[in-house]
Amino acid sequence: MSKIVHLCLACFFPDGYSYQENLLPKFHKKMGFDVEVIASPLTFGAHGEQAYTDAPRIYYNENGIRVTRLPYKKDGYIYKKLAVFSGVFDALCAAKPEILFIHGCQFLSIKDVVDYLKLNPTVRVFVDNHADYSNSARGFVSKHFLHRLIWKYCARLIDPYCCRFWGVLPARVDFLIENYGLSKSKCKLLVMGGDDEEIDRASDPKLISEIRSKLNCPDDELLIVTGGKIDSSKTEVFNLMRAVGSLKEEGWSSLQLLVFGPVSSGLEQTFNEIRKDTGCLYIPWANSSESYKLFAAADLVVFPGRHSVYWEQVASLGKPMLVKLWEGTDHIDVRGNVVLMDNVEVDSLKSYLRHAFQPDVYDGMTKAAHECASLFRYSEIARRSVACDS
Repeated sequence: MSKIVHLCLACFFPDGYSYQENLLPKFHKKMGFDVEVIASPLTFGAHGEQAYTDAPRIYYNENGIRVTRLPYKKDGYIYKKLAVFSGVFDALCAAKPEILFIHGCQFLSIKDVVDYLKLNPTVRVFVDNHADYSNSARGFVSKHFLHRLIWKYCARLIDPYCCRFWGVLPARVDFLIENYGLSKSKCKLLVMGGDDEEIDRASDPKLISEIRSKLNCPDDELLIVTGGKIDSSKTEVFNLMRAVGSLKEEGWSSLQLLVFGPVSSGLEQTFNEIRKDTGCLYIPWANSSESYKLFAAADLVVFPGRHSVYWEQVASLGKPMLVKLWEGTDHIDVRGNVVLMDNVEVDSLKSYLRHAFQPDVYDGMTKAAHECASLFRYSEIARRSVACDS
């Protein structure tokens, strides 16, 4: 099989996580490809905070994939911000890719990649994009200097060699076209999703029963789950907690809410007060594998805040969802598996929950969720990611 090199220089590459940067290489290897990762030193610490690992170094990760960590050209803010590395050309020469999957084109050392491709024109190149207006180009300097000047230059530099630019959300496809001037015909959607192995493990009915038992939530109770970091940009979870608490006071005694994920220090007091008032369950931290198990145990998953990778993970588990409506994220609603909420105030959330748990509505959402789950499995996403005709 062909040799695929995943280039993670515009982004983090945290070992042991389940981001797209981790799962695409894992499932390309399962498909039979010879896989290697060339990555920046940027990673995560013990609790998800940004950190840096030693570089240069070469090692094999938890999936048996060779990883080469390249150092920044110099130790300074500007070299990290603009992603300027040492050894990119030499690392590609050593790896000899037949397929190159570039995770983000926003790094100045992409010119070294282009130098390699000029000498190796048969390499098939794919580039993905995780930037949109919710996480990028939010200020004047970021929008007009970084994205519409520097990163546009990088995107246009790699464009002649690229088979496909993938946006991982519809909004991120549009971002490529609007900010970098790329052709619409070359920019397509490649959804994120869930790890097949974790999906199959977490979906075991015996394990689900064990998880619910540990949560003291019997099968005849309705368990709502939400997860992710709770910070100043995701305070909508407080409204969800209040909504569920209010419904329980109104007689929905069989309703339970589980919240998991770290709470930023400035919000801990507010969170704890609401949790005490509403009686919601809370787990401060869940690793990747644990998050699958918690979501699999849910009757309904609700995300009242902005998009996170958990949305697609839950879709891959075949769970019905309520999610906040954000422009360019409606891809998650495939066949009625999701209700998109245009208002996440307490009273509106109560109305959405009442509606979702109507038997005919809930049965329809659950059926649709099961039917579309395979579209969000990384075995399918990995296959599509290196197909030029997709």
